[in-house]
Amino acid sequence: MKMDQLYRRFRGTVRFTAEGGHALRMPGLLAADGIPLYGVTPTDLGFEAEIAAEHYRKAAKAARRTGTRIRLREKHFSPHADDAHRRCCPCNRRLDSL
Repeated sequence: MKMDQLYRRFRGTVRFTAEGGHALRMPGLLAADGIPLYGVTPTDLGFEAEIAAEHYRKAAKAARRTGTRIRLREKHFSPHADDAHRRCCPCNRRLDSL
């Protein structure tokens, strides 16, 4: 397993689809910002790809610039990273108590 794959699995990944607007410009904009996409597959109206979870907001900004709509399909996080987020984030503590 390569180091970047191991890093992505530990930090978490997000699978999303991009449709409409100028969806095919979006991978180029993300590459210019230094954000890699993984597992890019074309669809009828755009593409589907996987990105590191920490870069998802930057991908949303690139989507806005190109007029593209992005939708989350899957989120993958390691159990250890999810527990650490649950402990440190006050919003999750509030939801867990319900």
